[in-house]
Amino acid sequence: MHVPPLRSRPADILLLAEQFLRQYERSYGHSGLFLTEEVSSILLRHSWPGNVRELKNLIERAVIFCEGGAIRRAHLAPQYRGNIDGADVKLGDKFAASARQIIEETITQAGGSKSEAARILHIDRKTLYNRMKKLDMG
Repeated sequence: MHVPPLRSRPADILLLAEQFLRQYERSYGHSGLFLTEEVSSILLRHSWPGNVRELKNLIERAVIFCEGGAIRRAHLAPQYRGNIDGADVKLGDKFAASARQIIEETITQAGGSKSEAARILHIDRKTLYNRMKKLDMG
């Protein structure tokens, strides 16, 4: 079953964000949290290279930093606080997207073997796993 990337499903972004908000609200002992219009706009304008997992992590962080009430721009991770029209793409985001693509392509080239992919990339297998974890690649 093919599920299109989150960036192709803008109608799902706020629905998923609300679902994750309720989930983490319970987990962290909050109640009555909501997204401001500014945060909703930021979510809708983001390209979501990390897909649903990226959105989930963003909402969890916001809930952790929010003391109750509105989830505001200040509660978001720094890379999401930039210009809300999407004009200032952070260099770190570009590096992360490039690294993700290189790792995915190398694993495919290696027939799915992460050990072989690490060898091709000239890095330790543990380093590959750590980078994949940092990039939310599972």
